[in-house]
Amino acid sequence: MDMDRVHGFGDVHPLSGELLLHAAEAPLYLDHPTFPRRFAWLHVLVSAGGSWKPVVQSEVHSTAPCTVSLSSIFFICGFISSLLACDIGVVHFIAKAIGVVLFFVIFFRYIDYLELNSLQSAIATILVGVSSGCGWLALKFGIHPSSNYDVPVDLIMPETNTFWSLLWNPLFTYSLSLLVLSIHLMDRGTREVRNRDLWLSGLCVGVLALIHPYQVPLLFAFAVMIVVFRRGKDAMGPLLRFLVPALPSALYMFLVSKYHPIAAMHSSSREMKSQHLLSYAIGFGTPLLLALAGLYVEWRKIVPRYWQLLLWVLLSISFSYLPFWFQRKSTSGIHVPLCILAGISVDWILARIPGVRMRRWALVGSTLLLLPLAVSTQVPLLVSGRRTVRENEGGAYYIDTDLLNALDFLEHNSNPDDIVFATWPTSSLIPGLSGNTVV
Repeated sequence: MDMDRVHGFGDVHPLSGELLLHAAEAPLYLDHPTFPRRFAWLHVLVSAGGSWKPVVQSEVHSTAPCTVSLSSIFFICGFISSLLACDIGVVHFIAKAIGVVLFFVIFFRYIDYLELNSLQSAIATILVGVSSGCGWLALKFGIHPSSNYDVPVDLIMPETNTFWSLLWNPLFTYSLSLLVLSIHLMDRGTREVRNRDLWLSGLCVGVLALIHPYQVPLLFAFAVMIVVFRRGKDAMGPLLRFLVPALPSALYMFLVSKYHPIAAMHSSSREMKSQHLLSYAIGFGTPLLLALAGLYVEWRKIVPRYWQLLLWVLLSISFSYLPFWFQRKSTSGIHVPLCILAGISVDWILARIPGVRMRRWALVGSTLLLLPLAVSTQVPLLVSGRRTVRENEGGAYYIDTDLLNALDFLEHNSNPDDIVFATWPTSSLIPGLSGNTVV
């Protein structure tokens, strides 16, 4: 990498504005993110000519090599930040806000297509917006994980929970939106014979492959199964309409991850094994509980009408145990179909209770019982996360003023080829913010 280009980036500092950086990245989680490091390397990558190719930055921590990838979404945000001379934290915050609105527009369009009634829609929306699993309660009341794979997923995997996915960063909001939109278009296109929807569904998958490709194998499998089931011997035409816009990007990303030396190292060193099934069950919590209850009571009605949602869930779980290095990423977005199934289940279970008055009391009682359970992990994580961010534990959330001044001094009083000795946390920032080589 030509470090001389770093000095020509301009005066836009990607890490000024602590509060906006906090709002943009929402670092309220048990995992310790390193947002300053990502922002620092975004500074490097954008300054190096604004390349749109997937770039992987290799790092060494202790004796174990690891890699950190930066999606095209961050390139776009960095380019806008540079173009408008706007703080990158502001750009990320606005981009994420737009992504959240986009997700809910797509989500509402999908549940309208599924013809959910007002109660079903309300319950599904509330659960999508706020619900978590029961991981915090499980740890609080005696379940002690013997390994990392026993930890409930709602404590360590933001992508399995819509609440955290929408708060996490712009990448998660847009990838989740594209995931739901592609499934919605594929569902509608195959059922209503809309060829345009099949082209658009494939296009969504192609874009998703360029920004966050982990769900692409699952979407290909979903498309093949739903097309073959609904179109039978005439499936080839619809499949081609889906594959033509989706395959080029997916093939490109596959080849890059396989043959680009740094990207190949990223794939080989970033093993993300799946959690144990019990960890998923506890981590999905209330939506899974309600969906299973509905299947037990009304499976004859749910399976024929909403089998595509069940297929989505089953494929997510199945793919999370296939021999991919990104196993657990396959459960990204699974929270959405679970919440929709939960909303449908509650309504149909209530419908079996005789009398309007009894149904209302049952709805009130179940809400008082299940809503606290649904947010039982979110509230403790938000409280502990707020404290963690305020104390900036490990320098994970923002750079203090003294270090920022030191990095600025290095940038203006040293050559890019100068070697700087630094600790691991600081060395991950120096190349991006001051342009020096670190040891």
